[in-house]
Amino acid sequence: MRKVLLPLLFIVVTISCNTAKHPGKAMKNLSFLNGYWQFNEQGIQMVEDWKSSSESLNGTSLLILKGDTVFQENIVVKEINGKITYKSTMGKYVVEDLKTLPLSFCTHKKAVFGNANQTNSTYISYTFRRGKLILEMRDVVNGKVIHDKYGLEKAK
Repeated sequence: MRKVLLPLLFIVVTISCNTAKHPGKAMKNLSFLNGYWQFNEQGIQMVEDWKSSSESLNGTSLLILKGDTVFQENIVVKEINGKITYKSTMGKYVVEDLKTLPLSFCTHKKAVFGNANQTNSTYISYTFRRGKLILEMRDVVNGKVIHDKYGLEKAK
């Protein structure tokens, strides 16, 4: 009996902590993203800068290789039609949509946008662990699965 109750209790507690289906609570839980985060190793620099507004979280993501910015992404996380959504674009004058992913899992230290449970699905995951922001991304580009993971530290 004990062997059944412990896993069941773990599942119930885990599910009850997930606030993805409660937009107000989820937006509060996402506050761990706020700040200027960076990763810098062997000529690769990854920067995420997040700020809260009254209705959304606004982020900028930069990928810098050997001092040159090769990719900039503008991100807005907000409630759309009753769901928290991650929407990314690139460009300043001509704006191109990149990704629109629903929040599928959210606690006060972890957020997953998209579906991390399928092999070829796109997702972005943020986890706050030991003072670092762990950013994990998976995308499918031209039929090829691209998977990246960075441990960003708070800079300011």
